[in-house]
Amino acid sequence: MKPIDENKRILVGVMHVTRDPWLRIAQLGQFPSWGSQKYRNFETVYFFSRTSRIANYLDSTIENLKWRKGRNAAYGISYLLMWTLFPLRRFGPRAVTAKDGESGVDGFSLKVAIPELTASMRWKKLAFLKFFLSKTKSEYVIITNSSSILNLAALEEFLEGADVSEDPIYAGPINSAHDGVFTSGSFTVMNRQAAKLLLKNAKLIPTHTMDDVCFGTAFKRMGVKPIQIDSLSIENLSSLANLGTEYLRSFAHFRLKSGPLENRADVEIMQQLIERLKV
Repeated sequence: MKPIDENKRILVGVMHVTRDPWLRIAQLGQFPSWGSQKYRNFETVYFFSRTSRIANYLDSTIENLKWRKGRNAAYGISYLLMWTLFPLRRFGPRAVTAKDGESGVDGFSLKVAIPELTASMRWKKLAFLKFFLSKTKSEYVIITNSSSILNLAALEEFLEGADVSEDPIYAGPINSAHDGVFTSGSFTVMNRQAAKLLLKNAKLIPTHTMDDVCFGTAFKRMGVKPIQIDSLSIENLSSLANLGTEYLRSFAHFRLKSGPLENRADVEIMQQLIERLKV
């Protein structure tokens, strides 16, 4: 596996799952997008966790409930699992370089020593942030997922303004939760100062909420306010066809939400979106 260039300005981390439909989406939809980026000063890392029959069963059950019974049912199980993980709130799993072909994606990948569960994504992200700080000299890190497409050229304007600040930068599409606001788990941007602060104060990250919400709670407790970066959700090909090219190119992040688990059209939407962004 080819090593990454530790001196690139941006490190993009993709929360990866080594089973379908997420694996297929990453392989055929998202991965080709990195080679089409006009902005080249970045590296990409796919990071995934250990799989097991129990973990796969639990995660599949949660996903099926989310699509068939509603988010409340899925979140109910997720929160129950996360409450049981409270004693591990200071746990710091290790991320190691994956073997060739182990991630299923033809790119640099990390394997995190923790079961692959929705409830464990908090620790999965922290392991990647440790890699970002200890193994690279990148100024910024982006955490995204396999159902996203980035347009890094559109992110340049934000980065130019952020460069003048020595404060922690925590940015992305802002959402609301019971405990405040947070940036979407599908697109979160941090500088080194923010990543260091989060890891240093891991005990402030709650375990009973989803990974993006709990990061927002921790930053709130540390006095760091999120900065808005607009994102665009695209649900189907007809919605994409109705959007102008210049309008599309103004967004740095696209979230694909194309239907139920067994019949997602993310790949087709991604392929057309990539071609539109090239024009």
